Amino acid sequence: MQSFADVGDQDAQWSVFAVHVAEGLFGPTALGAVLVLPDPARRGDPSHWAAMVAAHDVTLWNSVPAQLQMLMHYLDIERADLSSLRLALLSGDWVPLSLPGHAGRHVPGAELISLGGATEAAIWSNFHRIRTVEPHWRSIPYGRPLANQRFHVLDSALRDRPDLVPGELFIAGTGLADGYLNDPDRTAERFIHHPETGERLYRTGDLGRYLPDGEIEFLGRADQQVKIRGHRIELGEIEAVLGEHPAVGTCVVLAAGSDALQRALVAFVVPHRPPGTADSAELIAWVADRLPAHMVPARLRVVETLPLTGNGKVDRKRLLESAPAANAPAGGPAEPPRPGAEQRIAELWGEVLGSRPLDRELVFFDAGGNSLLAARFVGRVREHLPEAAHVPFDVLLRALLDAPTVAGLTQRLATAAAPEQPPVVAGTPERSALLPLGGSGAGPVQLVVHDGTGTLAALRALTTELAASGPVFGLAVPGVDRLELDPAILVEELAVGYAAEVRAAGFTDVSIVGYCLGAPVALELARALGEAGAAVRLVVVSGHQATHRLDGGCPSIRDAVARYEPQPYAGDLTFLRPLESDDGLPERDSARFWHDVCLGDVTVVDVPGDHVSCLQPPHVARVAAASVDRR
Repeated sequence: MQSFADVGDQDAQWSVFAVHVAEGLFGPTALGAVLVLPDPARRGDPSHWAAMVAAHDVTLWNSVPAQLQMLMHYLDIERADLSSLRLALLSGDWVPLSLPGHAGRHVPGAELISLGGATEAAIWSNFHRIRTVEPHWRSIPYGRPLANQRFHVLDSALRDRPDLVPGELFIAGTGLADGYLNDPDRTAERFIHHPETGERLYRTGDLGRYLPDGEIEFLGRADQQVKIRGHRIELGEIEAVLGEHPAVGTCVVLAAGSDALQRALVAFVVPHRPPGTADSAELIAWVADRLPAHMVPARLRVVETLPLTGNGKVDRKRLLESAPAANAPAGGPAEPPRPGAEQRIAELWGEVLGSRPLDRELVFFDAGGNSLLAARFVGRVREHLPEAAHVPFDVLLRALLDAPTVAGLTQRLATAAAPEQPPVVAGTPERSALLPLGGSGAGPVQLVVHDGTGTLAALRALTTELAASGPVFGLAVPGVDRLELDPAILVEELAVGYAAEVRAAGFTDVSIVGYCLGAPVALELARALGEAGAAVRLVVVSGHQATHRLDGGCPSIRDAVARYEPQPYAGDLTFLRPLESDDGLPERDSARFWHDVCLGDVTVVDVPGDHVSCLQPPHVARVAAASVDRR
């Protein structure tokens, strides 16, 4: 890093997501720099990134290219002084040809450096200072080898390729790893010796070519690996897991989309006979239970046969051409966006995702959206819709996350634009905190407690899943008056009020679900109902210890939870812990916290996803199944 970045104790580095620990954490700090990281709850919010860069005078930016591009799209709408940035390090994926010029308009003092390489060879092995973009370029050059690193472009017989002739990229030099731990076969396959020189080489599986000026041009993968938003994915690994499902006969997984932000995994499945026995949602959930979130196909199509080329191989090009459209309705009658604001929002949706939604209730993330595209979409909406211009970026982004459909976002904007309601006169009854959310039948009533926002918006998918197992009621803060209490007693007072409404409704057998900063309220609700003689089961989903501030929602609830000091709880508790907890959220500390608080049995169940995605399809189905009382 020092050889090309001149990092020192005068620097502060911002890493949205550290692509690798070595270069994202140890590299800058070993050279004396300060590391600045995002709030985990706002890691996908470019308004937060801009604010942190400005507040901490960040000098170095380190991320995949798509995230810097996302920041630039935000700065198109919201101006911010990021003049402290002197250098942006971009690695993990292609650098769009438009990005250098885009960045030059907003951070003209920042130099952009593209970096590449492999984890097996010290992560970064080559670099290119992006000073210009020539009109004839198809991509930003891969660059030149770093100090003590070497690149070879070789043919299948390991002979050097001439300039401008493509070949496979091999890395040599002192950065090579010894091999793969406890995997001698894979080590022998990927780490080889040159037959003539004896030089030790790492076979990258990438294609490239040397240009006459000594730079390398990257040409893509030589095998089945692809990169999606910085993750290197082996498509064959996904196919192997998908093929283990008993309903799957043959399957193929492809990466659809040429744009780095829109690229997504698409799976095609030929089921075992009889046909029609393979369910797309079930198959996606099968993969989600066994692989990380970035390896789960965004879309899946069940087909009768796979197209073949003339020599009998699967025709992947034809499959991609027939890939399921991201904006197609999932089933049932689709109502198109209505005239007015909905149609204008749908047009902006189409600009970001590639096609307009056919259904006003289509979920943005089911249509191929992700956090990066959500931020771009929100920027477009604020720029082009007058009714959205006055809504702060982070507020509108939260609105999209809470109501991710054309209809839902339009309704949120209409609410934001509505005139203030007259004050409630004395004697007007406060609306109930207890809200019916569906489901029917006998058995325990499922009570879902609001999160740190005081609402049930983030829990919508969970309540839908739970409704299939019995009656579901939600508990949401009924009005701002409830939040004006002393923060030192707010958690307990909210719970006591909710308990009174639950008892008034006649519910004596309940299963309580609390999430994130709503978990302490759920705990106190369980205590209050249990002491009143009700049969109570308590489930906590990714709930965090009281002193850890995570939620970006209601300040009153956040402050109250920070001051909350729970008394021992005599009942049992089930803690649902997201498996993907490497983003700074203290899931393991939280498990210890609940063990310390609970005097009864604490059952810890690992569920797929992270703190946010565990409540979104396809992971939410597992969370719901683990939450249901099977008594």
